Amino acid sequence: MMRTGFFLALLFVCCQAGLRAQQYAYRVSFTDKNTTTHTLTNPIAYLSQRAIDRRTADGIAIDSTDLPVPDAYVQGVLTASSGILHTKSRWFNHIVILVSDQADIIPVQSLPYVSGTLQVGDFAVNLHNREAPQPVSNPDKYSLPTEGLPLPATMARSTGSPAYYGNTWDQTDMVKGDYLHDQGFKGAGILIAVLDDGYAAVPTHPGLDSLRSENRIWETHNFVLDTPYIYSIPSNHGTSVLGTMAANVPGTYVGAAPHAYYALYITENLTSEKPVEMEQVLAATERADSIGADVISISGGYNTFDNPYPDLTSADLNGNSTIAAQAASMATAKGILFVATAGNEGGGGLLTPGDADSALTIGAVLPNGNAWNSSSHGPNGAGHVKPDVVTLGAPAAVLSSTAYITGNGTSYSTPQIAGWAACLRQAKPNATPRMIRAAIDSSAHVHTAPEVQRGFGIPNFQLAADMLSVPFVISRMSDWASVAPNPTGNDINLFTNLSLSDDVACTITDVSGRVVTRLTAKADSGVRKTTISLPGNTAPGIYFLKVISGSREATIKIVKDK
Repeated sequence: MMRTGFFLALLFVCCQAGLRAQQYAYRVSFTDKNTTTHTLTNPIAYLSQRAIDRRTADGIAIDSTDLPVPDAYVQGVLTASSGILHTKSRWFNHIVILVSDQADIIPVQSLPYVSGTLQVGDFAVNLHNREAPQPVSNPDKYSLPTEGLPLPATMARSTGSPAYYGNTWDQTDMVKGDYLHDQGFKGAGILIAVLDDGYAAVPTHPGLDSLRSENRIWETHNFVLDTPYIYSIPSNHGTSVLGTMAANVPGTYVGAAPHAYYALYITENLTSEKPVEMEQVLAATERADSIGADVISISGGYNTFDNPYPDLTSADLNGNSTIAAQAASMATAKGILFVATAGNEGGGGLLTPGDADSALTIGAVLPNGNAWNSSSHGPNGAGHVKPDVVTLGAPAAVLSSTAYITGNGTSYSTPQIAGWAACLRQAKPNATPRMIRAAIDSSAHVHTAPEVQRGFGIPNFQLAADMLSVPFVISRMSDWASVAPNPTGNDINLFTNLSLSDDVACTITDVSGRVVTRLTAKADSGVRKTTISLPGNTAPGIYFLKVISGSREATIKIVKDK
């Protein structure tokens, strides 16, 4: 992930000078889980009811990888090393500990239940217990939810127009995301976990006022410092990322999933680049699974590390070798859609976990749809297409610490797709992550001939929804325009109900977005019929009628059956 800068790193270290003490991070892997006190028959002890329900709905069995690491093994390692527990992984049956001397790991290596150790980091400053709790407007939560997520309060309906979306119209229109909003799918009831480096302005930014007032920040945790308090880290990269999904100020800035719930996690250490950060990604991913998250969005990734840790080679970025890529694959297997940045390395290669085969990996394009030169691309080390899809990232509309700005990067294109995917999940709750990913990939504009830089291309979420057989609900969009009969033949009967006479502009497109025909007619007040004739060679299939009259707008799905 890009650094905030040398000054920030220096400031952060100097502020902690009184706590300076060398630490080394080691991954300690175990041979088994034989002494665990947990069972597969009582998963509520280590998974939330929401997580269990998600598994049940998707037909995913709870298995031994879900069982927590045995407490006896953890305590044995901490006693032998005089170390501090940093992270745990139930999926891969290991922990990461912090010790003050490299020699402290030697006694651990001889424990009968330890299969191996690996140094993954070193620090000149203690990582844990640096921060006192900071008061915030929306208190942090770090407990397993046992009930479903409540729906947010009713908010203003979208109109699918530039005036409604404000700054985000270009990035919304590029992927036809307003189609999902216009049907009422804005992420309500969906839980998105965001993995990033800092969220300092989240408690105060006006674009996130509804997120705060409706208590839709489900929980927070800093996996670098092992504290639930995240807002004192002096970075707003995570704020900008979150805003592309969660912000909701009609007329100024509307994100992709403004009604969703969010878990905010810090996994990136601003002062160094060590392999332990991939362990923090794994820990946050497992935590997201345990609380029942539906989507994970990560805008950071790794391919180079500080000395003495070796950089990752292209062969390492083969989709399943790094622990971060393995985390993405396991999350997918557990029923979570894992959305990852491709990176900003251009032709220099992908970042992990964006190399993961199971990740929906996102690149960035310019407003004209051409590839942004700095957007990383593959294929990955196994020869698979990466990125999967692309969207507007140079520039993207984002949040600053107090206002609305633009920024460049796959960091900002990635959460946009994650947010729209969450809306798809709401629209089709029984769709698995692989189904959602397949629909997004297949809806993209060059999916039949994927490209090196843009992968399958720019997705069309209107088409993706249709591929998933999302029902079209006109009552959620408009009560002033309808088509009858529907299915229809070559002549389409549009019925409008206007309070005043006005022009009605009609555009019919096919599922690829190609305009089939246009018509502008005068419609009197009250219920009036306008007939729109399709060209004689129009094939049977699904079409979309967009109707605009004054400030009103509606989109109607039409089935031509003959």
